[in-house]
Amino acid sequence: MGKRRSQPAEPVEAEIPLGKYLASTGFWMSDKPLVQQQLAQELANLVLMIAGIKVGAAGARLERVPSKVDDNARALAALDFFQGFWRTMQSEWHGVDKFRINKYYLLMRRFLHAGLQLLVLHAYAPILVQRFNAIMRGTEGPLASNNVRVPDSITYHLCDIYLEEVEHSLSDQEDAEVRVPILDLLAPFMELAATSQSKRMFERVMASVITPFLSECEKRSSHGVHDRKRRRVESETSESLYDSIFSHVQVDADEDEDDEDDTMASLHKHALQRIVATASGSDTYAPSRRKLYDLWKAAQERDVA
Repeated sequence: MGKRRSQPAEPVEAEIPLGKYLASTGFWMSDKPLVQQQLAQELANLVLMIAGIKVGAAGARLERVPSKVDDNARALAALDFFQGFWRTMQSEWHGVDKFRINKYYLLMRRFLHAGLQLLVLHAYAPILVQRFNAIMRGTEGPLASNNVRVPDSITYHLCDIYLEEVEHSLSDQEDAEVRVPILDLLAPFMELAATSQSKRMFERVMASVITPFLSECEKRSSHGVHDRKRRRVESETSESLYDSIFSHVQVDADEDEDDEDDTMASLHKHALQRIVATASGSDTYAPSRRKLYDLWKAAQERDVA
């Protein structure tokens, strides 16, 4: 991970105010869906507000407010608050009433979305993407491997909603020049799949994140006339997923951005290469390594066929 840049003179206290807010009866005890949604959004908006992003009415376009403070420094302070949220959720999770658990899943979705919006509005500055991933994959992060203090249900939920929220964070993006480094954003899940010693966790990551992404890449790419015909049939009978992600996907400098088929094939290839590289790590769980290698081999065999 890159070195953190200097923080503002008065650092944000990320956990204490959030803990007090969550402890209020307004969020914990309310059973009114509209109240829950409003409070969840207000909390998540704090991530953006700390970063100096103007938050208006629902549906309004988000804007960065000019400031003398370095934009990345403010964004890093906001990500400190973002980290505080996940720590708070993990420490309080076992005390959550199971009959009210859905509103906490909603709250996590809103916070994840705010963190991803922050990255979009800063054009995925590498220092911010690195910090975001470090939060998610840290030893106390919601995607930490083999940490019994991190509830599996939180990690499962993030797996289930992640691609949806990356797509959602880009769906209103009007700047066509913004390019999403999707493989970097998926890196924490690749690492989780490789290192988790839980078979259920591996299966959840693959089924919810890795396999859907690879399948969509493959569907959007083509390797000859036959596949192009297959793509046209599929496009007429099924809904395309993650259009915003793929329309903003980051393309290597040596790739031809005008040829979508080549771009998708290249993205699919690079994703598999990233998975294999991750699976080669010294801390990879051996059964998972074999499965990830098999995934790569199967893709190679399909290409040859």
